[in-house]
Amino acid sequence: MRLGKIARLPHQIRNQVNRRLHDGESAQTLLSWLNPLPEVQSVLKAHFGGNPLTKQNVSQWKHHGYREWLACQDALDFVGHLQDERLMGEPLSVGASADNLALWVALQYAAAAQKLMGGPSGSQARWRRLRQLSADIARLRRGDLSAKRLLLDRDRLQFKHTTPKAVTFAKTAPSQSQSK
Repeated sequence: MRLGKIARLPHQIRNQVNRRLHDGESAQTLLSWLNPLPEVQSVLKAHFGGNPLTKQNVSQWKHHGYREWLACQDALDFVGHLQDERLMGEPLSVGASADNLALWVALQYAAAAQKLMGGPSGSQARWRRLRQLSADIARLRRGDLSAKRLLLDRDRLQFKHTTPKAVTFAKTAPSQSQSK
């Protein structure tokens, strides 16, 4: 958890600070808005001897907390686009977002591998990167296989629970010839 003045502000106010920074608002305008707020004054009094926010506080926030917020927003936008967009001309699967993310990562690895193959063929750096890509792809594939195995296990259990009832019913139900 961050300990700076802006980091200690309530979540809603930090969010507004981030949005205003994103919209290009100046530090001076932010300070004119923030410092008079009762919630801000309360935090400043409780933790910082009542000293007001300064341009330096905004600058530090821009380089740390705001950047984290931007990365989070980018990730949320990215995941949202994964569910809406088409990759390689095909609609994305209806499955979980994790499946779509895995597909996107696989495509990124394919693009990186293709770019890597364009470099000098004997370079040590190329072979190191290729080995790393191979290891990463192997981990992705293991994850895919593990997910498929779980689906098969689930189907097998479901089959096990439904099949004995049908067989038992068939054995115990009297046939028409026996009832006459």
